[in-house]
Amino acid sequence: MTELWICGQLKGKWSPKGSKWEFQGVFSKRSKAVKACKNSNYFIYPVCLNEEYPMTSVLPSDFEYPISLITTE
Repeated sequence: MTELWICGQLKGKWSPKGSKWEFQGVFSKRSKAVKACKNSNYFIYPVCLNEEYPMTSVLPSDFEYPISLITTE
């Protein structure tokens, strides 16, 4: 299992039922994803390479937002 980190930027107001966002990058390490975040509208979460995800809208369990509350490891 290869873990990668998605970095995105929230566009508009946050809602657990669904929000617009833009893809900002994918990284091999959490620390690199955090460094790619420019302000508190950015978020990160881990995904696994070659793994299918449900077609329903779900909030990843390891979703980290807002980035201003995240510390690097």
